[in-house]
Amino acid sequence: MYIKVDGYEFPMIRIQNEWDITYQEFYIGNPKCKPKPCITISVYNNTDAILQNIIYFKNCNVTKKSFERGSGGMHILVKASLKWLFKEYPKLKKILFTDNSYYGEDISLPEKMVLTEGQTWYMKYFGAKPSGIKTKLILQQFLNIYNKDKSKFIKLQEPSWKNKNISETLKEYNGYLQNKRLMDSEWYISRETIETYDIDPFLINEQHGGENKLHTIINNIPRPKIRTIN
Repeated sequence: MYIKVDGYEFPMIRIQNEWDITYQEFYIGNPKCKPKPCITISVYNNTDAILQNIIYFKNCNVTKKSFERGSGGMHILVKASLKWLFKEYPKLKKILFTDNSYYGEDISLPEKMVLTEGQTWYMKYFGAKPSGIKTKLILQQFLNIYNKDKSKFIKLQEPSWKNKNISETLKEYNGYLQNKRLMDSEWYISRETIETYDIDPFLINEQHGGENKLHTIINNIPRPKIRTIN
């Protein structure tokens, strides 16, 4: 099966646990999922969803339409996946995730974007909101620094944002931040937000266009803990 939207086609596989039918995983993008799918989503009891993983591969999309970095294709892939999911599961109210996002291999994206733009990647493009008091407090601390010194952070070169250099970049704020990080913070995207996405994805069958049944693999897989976003 494929999620089709705006000239893109993203392959999708549903993994169903043979010993627990209340749990399912969806692998979206990147044929055969090697080395891994572009997006992994878990759904429990048709009521709870976790965005387990997001990673860029050039062949997340299988049509000839460009899917280069910076083309906006990843934004469409994420929005299409979430909008389809929330149509498929009407009891879902939100999807949870842990922000462990990087640009390239080692640019720490949450800190970089909040301190230079005042919002994370997930806030900017998908309307994400902090989940829980801890994330809200850490975000507010970073926003206070952004409002005070954003002109300084905008001028920093990319090496300053590498994960191994973040501590040095934020050294003068250690007394205020107390070594807090936005990396690994917890977030959610609500149904109300996802329903406003300006795209209209639909499923097509591999051989017969218009069919909306998922290709399903029955597999004895363990129920995972919340994993991080790559």
